Amino acid sequence: MNIPASILEIINKLENHNFCAYLVGGCVRDWLMGIQPHDYDITTNAMPEQIMAVFSDEKVIPTGLKHGTVTVIYAEKSVEITTFRADIDYKDHRHPERVEFSQSIYDDLKRRDFTINAIAFNPKTGYIDLFDGINDIKSKIIRCVGNADERFNEDALRILRALRFSCQTGFEIENMTAASMLKNKHLLEYVSAERKRDELLKAICTDNFLDPFMLYREIIAKIIPEIEKCFDFKQRSKYHHLDVYSHLLCTMKNISPTPILRLTMLFHDIGKPYVYTNDNGIGHFYGHAKVSCDIALKTMKNLRLDNISINKIMFLIKYHDLPLENTDQFIKRWLNKAGKELYFDLIDVHIADDSGKHQDYRGRIDDYLRLKAKAKEIISRGDCFSLTDLKTNGNDMIDLGFRGKEIGKVLSHLLNLVISNEIENEKEALLNQARKYKK
Repeated sequence: MNIPASILEIINKLENHNFCAYLVGGCVRDWLMGIQPHDYDITTNAMPEQIMAVFSDEKVIPTGLKHGTVTVIYAEKSVEITTFRADIDYKDHRHPERVEFSQSIYDDLKRRDFTINAIAFNPKTGYIDLFDGINDIKSKIIRCVGNADERFNEDALRILRALRFSCQTGFEIENMTAASMLKNKHLLEYVSAERKRDELLKAICTDNFLDPFMLYREIIAKIIPEIEKCFDFKQRSKYHHLDVYSHLLCTMKNISPTPILRLTMLFHDIGKPYVYTNDNGIGHFYGHAKVSCDIALKTMKNLRLDNISINKIMFLIKYHDLPLENTDQFIKRWLNKAGKELYFDLIDVHIADDSGKHQDYRGRIDDYLRLKAKAKEIISRGDCFSLTDLKTNGNDMIDLGFRGKEIGKVLSHLLNLVISNEIENEKEALLNQARKYKK
């Protein structure tokens, strides 16, 4: 491994004090996958107090003494050093009742979740691979260490971690591990909302989520129960060749991998099965955006998503099927309503939504691209579409005798006239119009 000098110095320092030290976990896995690690975790047979004594000249933070973890600030970087340990008696399907420190690297590796994460490396002695993790990396397989049922009953979060690793790496989940994930999916009720949220967001922002989200959709339904109705729900529309759930995944795949945009597409049509009507064999989904918003809001609040993200996603879902007009006035009004960033996100949502339709009905994508180009042109030439662009302000309105809420009303009125091309965005013209408004 191409190990940074500071990490090598930490390992050497522990060994010079007659302790064992290994790199372990994600950094070893990433290196074997051809990915340069960003973080390095070290495991050792030194007890926490011994670790602190070895690095007494450095800043040491006792971040998790109960679990044997000490953070050392070395060469201005934080490095976690953890004592070999065995986890005993998982009673809440998440956390061990107690931790026993060990002198054996075997004890430390066998408690880990997946074989690809249970490989240790020492610069002098090489790899310790007790569970054939290197071969699983070569074969692109995610497999539990030991018995899968035991691993998932110990810590139910591992079910979502397996799903997320599959999304991130493109690896397949080994059959016994996959069967156990589905069998034990009910244990996810013991996982906190925040951890479910974090794993979901990491998974959906990958390039490889499509197959895992289809294969393990029952697990996704444990996080978003309302999505189950979308499974295999035929839309019976000439515009749609995919069932609702497949359409959601397809549109997610065709938008930028940011949490806000991916979540928007995951939720944008989730309300369709709840409003479905059939007219002579043709499916209709009147009002589905409202129901999709309700489901999305409930889910995002349950997952403790931050309010700023919630508000943006709710806006995008609400207007995801709004007809977008390619006129200067329409663009300026929506640039004002949404703001520049969210307006372009809304166009991208429309593009992604169309990409998930039958190929004969994707013609609006070119229209949306032209719309995006025109919006960029409006912005680049400095057209007025927001209150901050007006050549007058609140102080001018106060000088004209406006007070309180009247100030905001008159400025909005002036902006509306400018956007409608009824007056020029020039100070004197605006002030004259404001005087007329006051009369």
